[in-house]
Amino acid sequence: ERLRIDANGIITPKPVSGVGGISMVGAFMAQPTASYDFTAGAAVITLADEQFDANGWYDTSNYRYTPLCKGWYQINMHLQFLTGLNNNAIEMQLNPKFNGAVQGGAVHGWDDNFGNYGYVSLSKMIYFDGVDDYLEMQGTSSHTTDVSVHSFMSGFLVHPMA
Repeated sequence: ERLRIDANGIITPKPVSGVGGISMVGAFMAQPTASYDFTAGAAVITLADEQFDANGWYDTSNYRYTPLCKGWYQINMHLQFLTGLNNNAIEMQLNPKFNGAVQGGAVHGWDDNFGNYGYVSLSKMIYFDGVDDYLEMQGTSSHTTDVSVHSFMSGFLVHPMA
């Protein structure tokens, strides 16, 4: 037996000797096409470069991930600010913005930044209804800076729901 599908459609692979598995449903990764200016405050991060989108559920025109399979998703976010931070007191935040509402995220701050960059990462499980729930990545900076091209958001389905 190499693969089992239960009555609810949940697929369980049976790798043999380290070979096998299945593609991750809904897997995607998007990042900025280039580093860009970011004015102090909060804004949705512009992730217009799709690195991978297994099901076509990420929209580069509005930077939203709208998975069409109900269930729990592993979401990963990484935000890097650079330039304009040297010798400044900085607070930066990274938050999932779910259906337009900012969710709890990650915060980083310091009183003097000597490296002229800062980053924060976030990884969490989020439930999507498989119809119209969507996710954006929101960043906040207390100082005008740039968003690095190395910022990204990625995710995939972990547990489908019937």
